[in-house]
Amino acid sequence: MCGRGDQSLTWADICELSGIIGMTPTSNLEPVYNIAPTTTVHTVREVGGERVIEKARPKPSCL
Repeated sequence: MCGRGDQSLTWADICELSGIIGMTPTSNLEPVYNIAPTTTVHTVREVGGERVIEKARPKPSCL
């Protein structure tokens, strides 16, 4: 069975928790309380030694 998730953090929350400093939001981040496995979401990842926030589609764990 595939799971679902939620995203209710603000840009400020995400930047504070991940240690990202001075990043300007690229879009309005609205809370989502029913994220399906194929939904595109904002993620934090490291690129070239720096953490960035990007949109990505998670790989479903049920496939």
